[in-house]
Amino acid sequence: MNFFKFFITRYFWSNLALAIVILFVLGFISSFFLKSCTNHGEKIEIPDLKGIQIEKAAQILQEKNLRYQIIDTVFIEDMAKLCIVEQIPAAKSFVKRDRVIYVTINAPNAPKVTIPDVTGKSLRIATSMLESIGLKVGEITRKPDIAQDVVLRMEIAPGTRISKGSAIPLEVAESDGEDVEVPDLIGLTLKEATELLETQGLNKTHVFDDEVSDTSEATIYKVRPSVGKKVSSGTSIDLFLK
Repeated sequence: MNFFKFFITRYFWSNLALAIVILFVLGFISSFFLKSCTNHGEKIEIPDLKGIQIEKAAQILQEKNLRYQIIDTVFIEDMAKLCIVEQIPAAKSFVKRDRVIYVTINAPNAPKVTIPDVTGKSLRIATSMLESIGLKVGEITRKPDIAQDVVLRMEIAPGTRISKGSAIPLEVAESDGEDVEVPDLIGLTLKEATELLETQGLNKTHVFDDEVSDTSEATIYKVRPSVGKKVSSGTSIDLFLK
């Protein structure tokens, strides 16, 4: 009975009230420090860094209490070196202070590529091969030859490692022969087409589709220049086989 009387005494209620006050104060202090440590409610707008030199971007981020980390490099020929290409998170997003902004920058130097051998290829095919790996056709010098528009010589040896974006000078054949019509080669095998082109004083380059397994049985489905077009004697005709 005395136990239950204790709960209605002034001593019990005064201590209960004191305990509630202490818990409230401790909760308030904890909440204050938690918000202070986690920057609760603080929002910083991420600036647009694309196209800005990494050194300048670092200063901008530091002023906003943000950090950065380079995660990748790419090479874009017509863009200034060490400029930011991409950023994560995106510009105008809101983050807390000390957030790391991940950036991709333009490489300071062009990557190296290996020059393919385009000797004996038509100028069109040679141009396509060079451009596919980031190279350009440089100065073209013409030399009289029956093989019209065929690459006779490369000024820089095939297999050379060279910076992407470089121009490769070529020596290309130029025929003085009379114009002839491109014969109808559609449906012929490579051997049949070659023999027919030789009778017309024309040359050939050929491209097999990837799925071709037996090249001797492959047939022509497209020619360039097109059938019936007038071309100079010695012109190289591109043959596409499947």
